[in-house]
Amino acid sequence: MVRIILTKFGSISESDTRFILNLLYETFDRLQPHDRELVDVLLFERSSSLSAYLQQEHQRSGVVSDRFDDDFIAMHDAWRGIPRISVSLERIKQLPQQVVVGALRHEVGHAVLHGEIGYYLIPRPEAFEKLNMSKDYIANLLYLTSIAVKDYEVTRLLSSRGFEKDQRAYVDHLLTPSDEDATTWLLTKENRSMQVLFVVSCLKQLCSDVALNIEPCRPPQVQDIYPFLPERLTTKMNRILHEVRKFQVGETIENIERLAGLIKEELI
Repeated sequence: MVRIILTKFGSISESDTRFILNLLYETFDRLQPHDRELVDVLLFERSSSLSAYLQQEHQRSGVVSDRFDDDFIAMHDAWRGIPRISVSLERIKQLPQQVVVGALRHEVGHAVLHGEIGYYLIPRPEAFEKLNMSKDYIANLLYLTSIAVKDYEVTRLLSSRGFEKDQRAYVDHLLTPSDEDATTWLLTKENRSMQVLFVVSCLKQLCSDVALNIEPCRPPQVQDIYPFLPERLTTKMNRILHEVRKFQVGETIENIERLAGLIKEELI
């Protein structure tokens, strides 16, 4: 059985703590067999405290990519060698329970599949080796590529173990269009490199959506989700997602290489 080491930051009720821990234990149990024995769980009363903590860990671990997790409900990492799940109580209290359940189960899926530091020290894919771009840009591109793949794998795993309902609620929440997305796209209009990063950042939720629709009659269409993107671009994204559907869970590094090649071919 998994042993959870719990740390609280701020005032967090016993009922909230019990709800989260029970859900995490149940999910770990239902995802057996796996090798996870020890997991750190950090509960933060305020999202600002979580953000400050992650920034400190980001620097301490020597992570070179930018942070793209400021609005995450919960998140997983293994920078200290064991799985660690961090949760913002402030954020989850603003969401429907089914979305919260889906988000917490999602992080357990990461702990099971990607709970080792090797999944966070990913070698640069061959497709990115000769790109005429800065090291910082490549680091960001690799980070966004890797989380798209890892989210795909986690959603595939969870849906195969009977968690389709809460994963659909969580993914639909991630796919809900926002004015901020449209504004961000407009701000990248004159910068093709930033456009590529924006599009690759969208693949995180799109790949999870594909994982819930492995054999649909009609695959999800990017233009329906991001109507502000030009058709030429959504066509390329749909081609990428068609290939992602063929990825196998457990082949993380190989899948990252494959997605990097698709991104280079279609977007760069």
